[in-house]
Amino acid sequence: MPSERPHPLPLREFLRRLRSFGIEEHPGTNHLILLLPRVPGTKQGPQFPIKRKGEVDVPIIAACLRRFDIDPDEFWRR
Repeated sequence: MPSERPHPLPLREFLRRLRSFGIEEHPGTNHLILLLPRVPGTKQGPQFPIKRKGEVDVPIIAACLRRFDIDPDEFWRR
């Protein structure tokens, strides 16, 4: 099955897909801080800030996937 073509995603859908890779969300002031904990229950590991509302554009999705070392094909299949 070919992977889905990259396109902007609603924030909820983007977060749902990231959760399946173990990414957690932590509230910031104007942003959500996305975190991939190195050890479960800690706040240490790669982080990525993202706006709390609206759609997430493809360049932001790509940067986030690079930060967390997530295979884009796998992300778009989920």
